[in-house]
Formats: sequence, structure tokens, C-alpha cells
Amino acid sequence: MDGSVSAPPEFDWRPLVADDAPALRRLVAECDRAPNAEGAYAYTLPSLERVLASDGESMAARDSLCAVDGHGRVAAAAWARVPPGVRHEYRGLLLGAVHPRNRCRGLGSFLLQWAERRARALLTALPDDRHKILRIEFPGSRDDAVPLYGRRGFSLHHTEIEMERDLRAPIPQAPLPRDLELVEWAPEWEQAFYETWADAFSDRPGRAAWTRGEWVAGFGGGSAFRPDLSWLALHRIQGDAAARVPGPLRTRTSVATAGYVLCDVRELRPTTVSPVRARSGEAVQRVGGIRQVGVRPAWRGRGVATALLCAAMRAFRAEGIERAMLEVNANNSAARRLYERLGFIAGSRFTVFTKPAPALGAPGS
Repeated sequence: MDGSVSAPPEFDWRPLVADDAPALRRLVAECDRAPNAEGAYAYTLPSLERVLASDGESMAARDSLCAVDGHGRVAAAAWARVPPGVRHEYRGLLLGAVHPRNRCRGLGSFLLQWAERRARALLTALPDDRHKILRIEFPGSRDDAVPLYGRRGFSLHHTEIEMERDLRAPIPQAPLPRDLELVEWAPEWEQAFYETWADAFSDRPGRAAWTRGEWVAGFGGGSAFRPDLSWLALHRIQGDAAARVPGPLRTRTSVATAGYVLCDVRELRPTTVSPVRARSGEAVQRVGGIRQVGVRPAWRGRGVATALLCAAMRAFRAEGIERAMLEVNANNSAARRLYERLGFIAGSRFTVFTKPAPALGAPGS
């Protein structure tokens, strides 16, 4: 990591206040007009508005910083927060924006350093009951920022492509192989779901080493999760054949699992470009979300993933839902081809950089 970066002296520095909201919206709009921004800055507005609207001890005073130029304009801003809805890890999010006319003047480096230190302090104050990471996330790719993040010790975690499908279009008839059946998500099947995920994604580069509890909290929870629309594909084995099932495929007596799908129903703003979860009072559209689908290597090539996805889409449509969404890792070309064959269309990209807990160090270091 580079040494400490000093604040550019030609700017005044202070925390954000509620009255800055109009200026910050203008700052974000100017940043998104820059080439290849892809809505990366508008994406941060809901988080920023929560900081500015906080009650009690001002979150903005603690967790935000802005640079004001000689004309009284907000030239750049940064803020840090730990979102409460992530149950399998604590994420210290770093967010910010620098007006295009003020770039290459050291503002970005200083604000990134400040936001990292503030996020580190927020994480340090939390219990040690789950993983802690620093995280930078945004739509698009922002290739110009990669060297800056790298100098601070962040590495690319993943880039996802958001894909959508119109459920009013015909959904293929894709039955499961005859020797498989579906069971809904239930507590007694959590271990089977988890083991199926571990085997299905064992050959994916960078697969997280989650425990069962972490994986279940991350993918099988939240108010939007639909256990009744999340299924495990089972192969029931009778008699002596059950004892011959290879260990990695056997999850319980006389049962082997082939694949799974996890789904939710999201309330989003009614747009097909960079959908954002709706806030209270806004018009919403119910969208079927496919959180994850996986097939064990021994069962690939038999139409299991296609059958699971089509079953999910038909279930969404039966509830009057007209759009389905999923995310696919940009380097998973095989999965992307499958989704495209089923009518999903690629949309925006979403990029995540992270720094793991062992690299955090002491607060303020």
C-alpha cells in the first residue's frame, strides 16, 4: 500500500450536511456524464441519502467528507457505511465521487484513503462473529479507477452481468430427467442444498470458502427469499445401490442431489436499465429473481439447469410476474450461453473490489 496521502490544500474539507443534497445530486449527474460511467455514480445516491437523512448522532458528521472549491461548490465527496442487510459477512462499503473537472488532482486518492480508514473503524467496532471485508462496488467497469484501487491493496473480486427475461414470451417445456424430483427449500434440506452448491461450484475460480451457516445466511435468507420457489433436484436411490453412491454425491441415506435453484421476488423501480430496489412510496414492479442455480458435475449435460430455470420462470409467471432477473459472472461463458438460449438478455455490468479482513490492520493505520 502507498504511504499516507495528504489532503489537497486548495480545497476546504468538512463533513456532508443535509443541505448538501442538491449539490451532491449535481455532482453525481456530472460524474455520470463522463465516458463509460454507466450509471456508476447514480447507483450510490440511495446510500448517500440514507447518510444525510440519519437521525440522532449525525451519521454524516462521522462517516462522510467532502471537498469544497473556492467557489463554494462540492468538488468531491466520500462516505462509508456498513449495510445492515448482509447476514453472512460485515461489509465496509466505500463510496464517493470526484467531479470530472477536478480529477487528477489527488482528491480521489485522499478520499479513498479517508473512506477506507472510516470503514475500517466501523468494522472494528462490530463483533467478530463473521467475516469482515472492505468493499467497493459499482455498475460498469471504470477501468480508470483500477490502478487507484490496486495501490490501496484492493483486488477485483468479480464482475457480474445482469440479465433479464420477459416472462410474457413463451417459456420452453423442459422437464427434469425422469429419475429426478424436486423438493422445496426447508430447514431439514439446508445441508443438502449446501453440499450441492459446494460440489456444483467446486470448479469455479475464486469460489468462496463459506461455511454452511454463512452460505445459508447469504443465499437462503432475507424478506424477498421464496423457499417455496427454491428447489433441490433429488435422485432417490433404493436398496443396496444407495451405499454405492460416491461420498461427494451422497447427502442423506438413499438420496443423491443433482442440482438446485434459489429464487426471490424483488420490488424494483419499473425500469429495464440498472434496476434499483424501490424505496418507500415509490411505484414498484415485482420481479422474479434467480439468486443462484447450480448443477453437480456428474449431472451436467442432462438438462437439469434448463429444467430448474424453466420451472422457476413458470412459477414467477403464475404469480403475475412479467420480468425475471439473474446475475452471471462475466467469466462464466457457459452459464451465459445457457441463459441466452432461454431468452435472457444481457444488460449492465456490476463490478466489486474487495480487501479481506487480514489486511485491515488497526483503525486509523
